[in-house]
This record gives sequence, C-alpha cells and structure tokens, in this order.
Amino acid sequence: MPSIEKMEKAAVDLNRQAEVYLVEGRLNEAVAACESALKIEPNLAAACQTLGKVMQVRGEVEQAKQWYEAALDRNPNLPEVYANLGSLYSQGQQWKKAIASCEKAIALAPNFAAAYRLLAKIWMQLDRRVEAADCWYQAFKIEPNWATAEENVTLGNSLVELGKLDRATECYSRAIELDPKLATAYHNLGEMLVAQKRWDEAIANYRQAIAINPDSFESYHSLGQTWAERGEGDRAIACYRQSLEINPNYARSYMGLGNLFAQRREFDEAIQCYRQVLEINNDSYWAHNYLGESFAHKQMWQEAISCYRKALELKPDILVFYSNLGFALIRANLLDEAVATYRSQIEIDPTNSKPYSDLGNLLPRLGRVEEAMVFHQKAAELRGWPECAAKNYQFTQDWFTHNIQIWKLHLQHLAGIADFKVVEIGSLQGMSACWLLDNILTHPTANITCIDLYFQEQFHGNIAKTGSGDKVIPLQGYSQKVLVTLDSESYDIAYIDGCHKATSALQDAILSWRVVKVGGLMIFDDYEFTYPDNPEQNTKIGIDVFLEMFGSQLEVVHKGYQLIVKKIGNQSLGEEQAVLCQGWEKLGQIAADGAYLDEAIACYQTAITIKSGNYLTYHKLGKSLQDKELWNEAVVAYQQAIALNPNFSWAYHFLGETLQQLDRYGEAAAAYRKAIELNPDFCWNYSGLGDRLMKLSEWEEAATAYRKFIALNADFYWSYERLGKALIELKNWEDAAAAYRKAIELNPDCWLYNSLGEVLEKQENWPEAAVAFARAVELEPEHSWLYKKLADAWRVQGELERAIAIYEKGINIDPKSCWCYEGLGLSLIAKQQWEPAITNLVQTLQIKPDLFEAYDNIGYALEQQAAVEESDRLKCNNQILPLSVLKKYCGFTEDLAIAAESNPHLTCIDIHPASEINLSTSKTIDSHSRFWANQTHSRKAFVTVLPNGRAWADVVTTAVITSYNKLVADISMGCSELVITSDKLPPAEHVDGNVAFLSARWGGAAYFHWMFDVITRFDLLQRSGLIETIDKFVVNACDSSYQAETLKILGIPPDKILESRCNLHITADKLIVPSISYDGAGAVSQWKCDYLKQIFLNEQQALNTNYSEKIYISRENASYRRIVNEEEVVTCLEKFGFRTVKLETMSVAEQARCLAAAKVVVSPHGGGLTNLVFCTPGTKVIEIFPPIYVPSCFWTISNLCDLEHYYLIAELFDDQTHTYSGHKDMRVDVNSLEKLMNIAGVSHE
Repeated sequence: MPSIEKMEKAAVDLNRQAEVYLVEGRLNEAVAACESALKIEPNLAAACQTLGKVMQVRGEVEQAKQWYEAALDRNPNLPEVYANLGSLYSQGQQWKKAIASCEKAIALAPNFAAAYRLLAKIWMQLDRRVEAADCWYQAFKIEPNWATAEENVTLGNSLVELGKLDRATECYSRAIELDPKLATAYHNLGEMLVAQKRWDEAIANYRQAIAINPDSFESYHSLGQTWAERGEGDRAIACYRQSLEINPNYARSYMGLGNLFAQRREFDEAIQCYRQVLEINNDSYWAHNYLGESFAHKQMWQEAISCYRKALELKPDILVFYSNLGFALIRANLLDEAVATYRSQIEIDPTNSKPYSDLGNLLPRLGRVEEAMVFHQKAAELRGWPECAAKNYQFTQDWFTHNIQIWKLHLQHLAGIADFKVVEIGSLQGMSACWLLDNILTHPTANITCIDLYFQEQFHGNIAKTGSGDKVIPLQGYSQKVLVTLDSESYDIAYIDGCHKATSALQDAILSWRVVKVGGLMIFDDYEFTYPDNPEQNTKIGIDVFLEMFGSQLEVVHKGYQLIVKKIGNQSLGEEQAVLCQGWEKLGQIAADGAYLDEAIACYQTAITIKSGNYLTYHKLGKSLQDKELWNEAVVAYQQAIALNPNFSWAYHFLGETLQQLDRYGEAAAAYRKAIELNPDFCWNYSGLGDRLMKLSEWEEAATAYRKFIALNADFYWSYERLGKALIELKNWEDAAAAYRKAIELNPDCWLYNSLGEVLEKQENWPEAAVAFARAVELEPEHSWLYKKLADAWRVQGELERAIAIYEKGINIDPKSCWCYEGLGLSLIAKQQWEPAITNLVQTLQIKPDLFEAYDNIGYALEQQAAVEESDRLKCNNQILPLSVLKKYCGFTEDLAIAAESNPHLTCIDIHPASEINLSTSKTIDSHSRFWANQTHSRKAFVTVLPNGRAWADVVTTAVITSYNKLVADISMGCSELVITSDKLPPAEHVDGNVAFLSARWGGAAYFHWMFDVITRFDLLQRSGLIETIDKFVVNACDSSYQAETLKILGIPPDKILESRCNLHITADKLIVPSISYDGAGAVSQWKCDYLKQIFLNEQQALNTNYSEKIYISRENASYRRIVNEEEVVTCLEKFGFRTVKLETMSVAEQARCLAAAKVVVSPHGGGLTNLVFCTPGTKVIEIFPPIYVPSCFWTISNLCDLEHYYLIAELFDDQTHTYSGHKDMRVDVNSLEKLMNIAGVSHE
C-alpha cells in the first residue's frame, strides 16, 4: 500500500495537471484530474479551487461558487479564491458579497493588484468614484507595468477630479516614463505643477507638450496662464494668441487674454476679448461679469450694468455679481435700484456683512440716515463688534469694519495694557476710535489722540457713547502740522487714514515714524485701494516709498487692504526735512517711471522747495520737463543741476538733448563735449555730439564723434550710416563707402544699399553702384525709386536697353514715378529717339511740374529736332513749355483755359487799376545802356472768388481751377497747363470753409518773390473786405525766419496757415485768389511798394543810430551769384566809408530800418535789394550784375521809390559749379566800381 506522502504527492500532481488542462482549454480532462485528486486527498483545497475555475470558465456560476466555498472550507487563507468569488458575486450584482470577498483577498494579500483592480471595477459600478480611484491607484502602484501610459493618464484625471493631486502627479509622471511622446501626460503634469506653484517645472512640461503636439491650443493656453501667474505678461499674451491662432473658437484663451489686459488696465483690448468669449458662448456668466468690470473701469456705467444683469440672469447665486451691479448702479445714480440689488444679496446670504455695509453707505444719499445706521450696526455685529449695536453708535459711513478681523488678529494681545497710547490720523465719525476703545484701550490709563482737519458731527457723540471719552484727545488741523508737535517715541500704535494722495500718505508716514515707539505698530489704511475716478489717490505709492526708505528698521506684520508694520529700529535717516525731501524725490521718480509727468514735476519741485541743494533732484526735474517737452524749463533745471555739481556728466548729456530741441545746436554740442570730458566711455555722448555737429555742418568733428562712438560700441548699424553721411559731406567717398558697407553687414537694409550706391556714383564706380542698387531692389522690389537708381547706373555705363527695361519696370510698379519717366526720357535722348523722349519727359512734368531739369531736356530734344524757335527754347530754360508742346504732348486745348475777369461764372473784385510806370535812366560807365525802356506798366489788381475751386502749388507752378475743370490762366503761374491736363497728380484734399490761395511761383525759394508775390497780396485781401472770412491761408512756406516773421506781423495765426512747399493739391468750399503777375518788372507796382513800407517800416520807431548811411550788401553766405573777389571790393568800399551788412542775419524789421537809414547802397543783384522799398527818396543804389543776367526789377523799384539807380556789369566767373546762367558768380573790377562811385557822386571819407 502506498505511503501517505506518496498519495498526497499524487493528488498534488493531478491538480497541477488539471491546471495545465485548464490553461489548454481541456476542461473535461481538467475536471477528471481534479476529481481523481480529491479521491486520493479529499481535503485538497487546491483541487476544489481548480474545479471552481473550471466551472467559472464553463459559465456554471453556482457550481463555481460551491467549489470555491469548498476550497475555503478546507483552507480559509486563499486570497485568489476570495477574488474569484468576488468576481462571481459582481457578475450577479451581489455587491456586498463581492466587496467583502475582494476586501478579504486584499487583507490576505495586500499586494494583490488583481483584487484591487476587481474591487475598483465594482466601486465604479456603484458610482463610488473615490473608492474606485483609490483601488486603481493601489493596483497601478503594485504593478506599475501592468497599466499603459494612457491608463495612467486616465487614472490621473480621475484623481484630479477627486482633489488627490499628489497621486495624480505620480500617474502623469509614470505615463511619461512609459511613453515619453505622450503630449497629454506632459500637459496634465504641468497642470499639477501649476497647482503647486512650481512654475518653472510647469513651463518645461507645457513646452514639451507643445514640442510633441504643436497644434495643442490647450497647452499654449495653459502655458499662457502660467506666464501670467509669473507676471510675464508679454509672454502670456503671445501664448494666448498662439492658442487662438490654432483654435479661434477657444473661449478660455480669449478669457485669459481679457483678464490679462484688464490687469494691465488696457480695458479696450480686454473688452474686445470678453466680447469674443461671448460670441463663442453667450452663457459664460463670468465673461459677462468681467466685461462689466472693464466697462466700469472706463466709467461706462450703463454698459457695465447690462453686463452684470446678464451675469446674474445666468447665475443668480454668485454674490460678487450683486456687489458689482450695486456699485455700477450707484455710479450711474440709479440709487433705488442699487438698494434693491443689495437687498437681494442679503436675501441670498443674510450672514454676509458686505451688503449691509454697502447699504449703510448708500442710504444717506437718499435721506434715509436712521436706516443706514441700523445697517452699519448689523454689518459691525456680523464682523464681530456687537458693541456697535449695543451702544447704538451713530455711523452713516463705514470704511472700517471690514478690517476688524485683521485688527483682532494683530491687536487683541495688546488689550488692557496700562499707558497704551494710539495716534490716529483721520477720524471721520470715530468708528475706528470707538472700536479701539471698546476692544484694546480698556485700561483706565490708555488713550488715543485723534487728528483730523474737520471732525464730523457724529464724532463726539459716538466717542461719548463709548463711556471712555476721557481717553480721547482730539487735535484739529493738518496732520503734517500737528504731528511735528507730538513727543518722539511716545505712541504704541499710529493709524494712518488721512488724505489718500500718495504725497500725503508719505508725509504722514514719515512724520508718524518719529512718534512711534520701537516695537510699536503703524497701520496704513487703503493700502490696496485706488479711487476709480481718481487714480492719483493711491496711498500705496507713498507707503511703498516709506517702506523703501525705512525698510531696514521695520517688519511687515500684515499686507493686504491694510498694511501693518512693526517698528524694530530707530536709526536716524537725517533731519526730518531731509527725509521728507528724499521721499518727495522718490515719489517723483515713481510718477516719472509711470509717465505721470505733471505729478513727477510737482513732486520734484516740492522736494526742491523743502531742500534746494540736491543736484540730483534738479536733474530728475529736468528729465521730466524734457519728457513733457517743456524744453526751456528743462534747460534751466539741468543748468541748476550743473551749477550744484559741475562734474555730473548726465546733466550735460540731457542738457545737450534738450538744447537740440530748441535748435540751439552750438550750445548742445558744447554740452555734449563737456559730458564727454567727464565721462569719455559713455558712447551715447558721442552719438549726440555727432548729430548736433551735423546740424552745424561741422562735418569733420561729427565724423570723429561717430568714429569714437563706434570704437566704444560697434553694434549699431545706424552709427556707420551717420558716419557715412558725415563723410559724404567731406567728399571722402572711399571711407563713406566703407562705412555703409559696415552698416550693411549689421543690417542689410535696402536704403543702406541705396546710400552705398550713391557714394559709389560719386566715385564714378558705376559697376559696383549697379550691384548695390540691384541688391536694394532685391530687398525692396516694390519701390520705384530703387529701380530709377539702378537704371541710372546702367544708363551712365551706356547700357541703354537694360536701363530702359528697368525704368519701365519701375513705372509698372508705380505709374506716378516721375523719376523713372525722367530716366526713361534721358535714355531715349541718348538713343536720339526724340519724340518718345519728349513724351516721357512731359509725363514726368505732369507728375512733378517743378522738376527743372526736365524742362531743359525737353528744350534740348526740341532743339535737336530743329522744331523750336529761340524764344520757345528760352521758355524751357525758364520752366515753361511752349504752347505747341503742350498741345501735342499734353492734349492741351485752349478751351481748357479761361480768364477770371472775363468769365461770368466767377466773382472778381477790382482793387487797383492798371497803371503806367515812367522810368528814368539807370547810369553806368558803359556807353551802351542795358536799361533802355522809358516806361513799363503794372497790371490791374483784383480778387477772384471760386465756389468749390481747386488749386495746385509747387515751387514753380500754381494752378487755379474751377469746379467745372477750367484753368483760370490769368491767376495761375508757371506751366499750369501741365496741371489741368494731368491725370497723375495726387488726389486733391478738401479743405472746409473759405481758403485764400496766396502761393506764388518761387514764393518759397526767394525773399523777393515772397515779399512782392505773396505778402503784398494780403493787401488785396484786406481791401476786398474778405480777409475776416478766411478760414485758411495757403502760402508757399513759413519755415524760414523771415516768412514766420512777416506772417506774424500780418496777424495770421499759425493754425490758419497751410504750406504748399511739398506740393499741395486742394479743393475748398470757396477758393479766394488775389491776382498776381509774373512778367519781370510787371511783378512790381506802386501799391506793392507802398504796402510793404506801411507794414514793415514803423515810422513811429526811431532809426537805430548804429545803421550806416553807406552800406554794402554782401552775398558771401549765398550759394550762388557771389562776388568772388568780395574782400577786394569791401576794401575799396571802406575807403568811401561803407559798412558791410549781411541782411539774412537780420529780422525783416531790422532790414527795413537798415535800408531806411542808408543814403548809398551797393550790392550784387539779389534778394537783399528787395528792401530798397524801405529806402528814403534820393538814396543812391549801385547794383552789380553778371554780364549774362541783368533783370530790371530793382531798377523799377528804384523808380517807384524815387531812388537814383546805377549799375555795374562785372566779369563772369564760371567755375562750372552752376549750370543756370543766372546763378553764376562774378568778379568785380574795383577800378570800374570806383569810377561808377565817382559818377554817382559818392565821395571818399
């Protein structure tokens, strides 16, 4: 008979074989093996367990249960059997038994992951999410490799919902270990890290999520939120915008953007974002609320009210919506509705103190004072101050009780201390004082000093109700005056609730510091509150300055709506006035940093008033004045800073900047030079100096300054560009080209290539110039000017076809490019294609009628065709096209022009009749006189009124055009036919009202034409009676000093002036045009001379005795028609007692008086002789001409003013500098001059 051991072994083996059969699916054989095992060993629990498994696989649930229970009867410590039983009970929804079985399995085997998983599924069936999540977490923790990365993420999400963030963090981290490319895991882990304020780690995870999934708008959104929490607003905005770029309908990013803009007080942008949220989801009650808050900040109360009401309609149980609505209703003066809103808030939550307080503050405005007091008592009771109601305090305002909990926390331990003293600044109705008396100042020897400018009427009554009135010392007056009278270090608490201006808060803080004991407290009210209507009422700014100044001697106890600090030291910061001065200066700096320049200036000025010896305060004042563009005041401040500290380089630097704005370039340069002397390593001083020297035309020193700047800081392309400009002025082409090449290395900009090309042009290095211009075109292919420059470079090299193609491309890009048309015309001239050349040059002038060279080139082309008479050729030289050319190439017909005087549709007001001018002979040393006429004429003068008229003006052209497109030829100047036939001019801009059109040919370029062709026409306006009706005056320019002066003398306000110097094309409701003539002497008339003398030569003003009776008018400073041997001429004239004058350095009034004092005037022909109108009759005038340019205008003026006219023809000095014959310089034969002086009867002295 076999031994017992062998029989047990046989049974065990049979069971193992059964397990194999079970795995292989041979269930019947498995059953047979188990039954055989049980026959051998009836108590073999394992065989019962295996039979249970087989039955479970077969779906024979009851039999499976029986066998599992049989197994447990034989061995109650089989966790797997309990788990299997749990599974069977779960299938039958026998939840209690299933749970009990699983829990028993886990109790027997705490690391039984499958049991946890089964139990988790059961809990999920029962919707027991907390228990399910715990079981899943335990299963994942026991068998971390069993779950996938996605399953870990799912579990993590469940744990987040249950608030189990640490476990969720583990799941997301495990998911990343399992799948490093799972973007969701990084994103969700980032969310967990944000909750823990681990910003850097969160940012890294969001960035990784985005790297894996660049289209994850949610990750961009969350990254934006994180940057916003970090205070990185710009980065946050970029992320939100990227999120919206991916998903334009993602409302959360619009909300985040809106909140960020609102924090930055950019409320228009915030409003736009919140509206976007509501377009996506109009049921977002928070978006309605936030939109309302933004409207409220903009004081758009009705809009805010609508938003808050919508928010409440969607979510009526959020209390802050009621508070916001109530506040907006008050601001909109809808007080009854505000009362109803606060009452609704109380109905929802009667334990919330805030609406009681809000009602208490509102009801007095409705005359319901008694009711208000009851609400304040209720608010105080809810906030822990029952004495307020018990003692029946009479408060109609409450800005205090919301702080009670903070005061209890930090002050309660001080209650009942003997000789405890409080000083309070700002008492109102005594609310805070009453609370202190009720709760802290309970010892008989404690007291409170209350300081206020005016105690409200309720103050004394409320203090009396405390029963401790003898402990109160009221001091009425300004706190700044009262505090200085109090004993030092005598108070345990200073409560500062006075004026809310930052400046007052700072002064109260500094002055209170002295009176508080070491160890005492200072409490500041309204630390985090700004008045919506007056952001300047910001105590925080002043208090923060105080904290900065005294930071080492205090400890912040509490920071919130109120700030509480403890005084821990008493080290002296200097005498009180000096400390106050320092405080004001710091406030000024804060205001300046925030661009509140008026406030900054006021703070600095106050600091100076308190203590005036600080150069830095003057310097900072100067900077704020400079930023405010109060240039003269800034100069004074900087100069004062320099006087106090002559070695402070910054004051010189900014003084230089400021002087530049006043066009005081020489002084600015001197300031920069001093700044450099004091601080030679500060590169910006050299930049500023270089820029000022450029204005002074001191090119050499400017170039040196720029080179020094570059030596200190070689990273700015513009420094090389400016150096290049200075070197161009010095004609140092090689170094200029090198500078531009370096600039291009730093910034390959098209215009730098253009500048390089222009320098290479000067060197006649056309191939390299073409390369530079070609690169410019590549960088900016839509700019026609660059095509013109490139084509010019090829044209000069004779590459005409290539140039023509490039010009045409420029024209295709910009059909109004006069430069390309001009270049095309010149190329065609070079090819001797005269007709198309003229066509293109005429088109040039129809775009830009004052392009002088085009006229000359047209004349040349006509000349080559032998198709022009000499008189017409001369017209071209004078910027006039022959009528035949206008008809042929412009399509001009004579019916396009009318005359003002003969047209019935225009109103003409006659002023001066036409007249004849008798001329006396001008004397000279020559036998052949250049002035042979004995009579000339002046035209009729009138004023024309054109309803809805149009006008064009440039340097050499004025065109007056009717509303029905007719050129009014007799009040237009130059080649005005180009204007009437052009379709390429810029569109006309309309000017409302009555516009006087006074611009004249050459009126902005020459003093003579300004005075005789522009200024004298104001006389016609005055005599017409229309001048008072004029809304705008169009003149050539008013940038020259003489132009500005003459207009000011005429009383023309600057805001009524329109300048035509950059080409002007306008229409007006009514165009008023005084007549004009431009035909040599015809421009001069008696009435013009009389008017100029009347306006500018004040007979009541005595003549300056310093003016000489013999003057020589020098043209040394002119750019053309100079006397090259002027020094010799001056020496000659000095023998006759002449004094040299440079009229351009004088005002017009001074010029008038100078000429009025003169008895003999010698001058080369030029604008200075315009002032002959101011001479007294009998004055001798000797005018010097070049031999090829002898105009008669000043001879005519001499005749009209009864002056004796003499002239001398000088020798032509042609150094090829000037192409226009009238501009060429001359050389005077002094012997001939002396001879003419003798003829004129001018004697030696």
